[in-house]
Amino acid sequence: MKSPIKYIQSTVLNIADAEWPRVISTSCFFLLLMFGCGFGHTARDAYFIKEVGFEKLPQIYVLSALSIILVSAFYSRIVDKISRYKLFIILLGSFGTLLVLMRLLISQNYPWTAHILYCLAEVAIMVLVFLHFWTLANDVFNIREGKRIFPLVGGAGLTGMIISGACTKPLVSIIGTANLFLVWATVLFSLIPCVVWVRNTACESGLVLEKSPAPVAEEQVDEGFIEGLKSVWSLPLLRSLAYMSIPLWLVSYFVNFQFFNAMDEIFIDQDQLSGFLGTFSCFTSLGGLFLQLFITSRLLQRYGIGIVMLLHPISVTIGSLFLNLRNIFTPNPVNNLTNFRAMSATFARFSDEEVFTSIAESSTQIIFNAVPTEKRGRGRAFISGTIEPLGWCSCRNFANDIYHDKNTTNICVYYNIASMLFVDLPGS
Repeated sequence: MKSPIKYIQSTVLNIADAEWPRVISTSCFFLLLMFGCGFGHTARDAYFIKEVGFEKLPQIYVLSALSIILVSAFYSRIVDKISRYKLFIILLGSFGTLLVLMRLLISQNYPWTAHILYCLAEVAIMVLVFLHFWTLANDVFNIREGKRIFPLVGGAGLTGMIISGACTKPLVSIIGTANLFLVWATVLFSLIPCVVWVRNTACESGLVLEKSPAPVAEEQVDEGFIEGLKSVWSLPLLRSLAYMSIPLWLVSYFVNFQFFNAMDEIFIDQDQLSGFLGTFSCFTSLGGLFLQLFITSRLLQRYGIGIVMLLHPISVTIGSLFLNLRNIFTPNPVNNLTNFRAMSATFARFSDEEVFTSIAESSTQIIFNAVPTEKRGRGRAFISGTIEPLGWCSCRNFANDIYHDKNTTNICVYYNIASMLFVDLPGS
């Protein structure tokens, strides 16, 4: 008769004994990584909105998108030449050092500090989480293991977001919003031993992470950025992801713009906004964790990745419909979170974040297991570092039109066009 622990491991979680060391090390690593990124995400948004103004978000979307495209182009050149684990140590040390330096510049009150901090935080989150962590995870777990294990790893990341969200408000009241960047840097430095732990557990399972992912021909090593994109674009799977990504991120950043518009009307103080964003992240991640642990893996095993990936665009479409009505209501002299303008924007953001972090992200990362190892890093850099930022740039024009033109008909047209593309493309 199996012990309760063995029963939970083999039946409920469906994890073999030999897989547990890799699952625990990778999950702990991702928990701490998302714990730090939760502070960075909140500090980035609150600091920029209150120092520069939410109406400048469309411009910073473009600036951060261009920054990510440039960094991703460099990342795609080196990701297959250096072992995943060594590159992670370099990235953690580099971003941690840059965050410390930028925090020192905040006290100098340079007018461009908020812009650079926003771009640095966006690039750090994109590279560390969406690009390199999941690239490493695809090497640690194969596609069959990933279907069972990635939801658990994602759940660990959501747990880190819950903890950071719950800690943000009391922490900000003590140290202030700007010092959250130092907290984030400290977490990044502390993750370096965790990378070694992940490497050791992978080696115990017979995997080799010390070397570059695959031997690469000389002509492939020296191929330029454009040639690399052509090589990645030749894969039908990545082309499909690219077609999905532009309307996906157009709608997502469009929702973010309206959300921060509503929050800027309510919160005057930077630290109050940070506290609310942390609390919002905590509750969103808590709901996402429930979906991740009890729903996502069952949906993936029963319906497959293609059907499950439709849940995110459907959820965002429902949330965006509420925003069609938002500008019918004028801002109140005294705004709070219970008025319709704030509630509609909050619900739209929740409908995006909740399903994305719990279902869509795990599904997307499993798809990359089907990409050849030698193209996996460049493929992820192409989707997350080139195609998705193009969606942010598209958002700039829509957001500017909406901010300067309150015509509700235009708002409905923009949302519905984006939403229909968003839902139809995965199905096609």
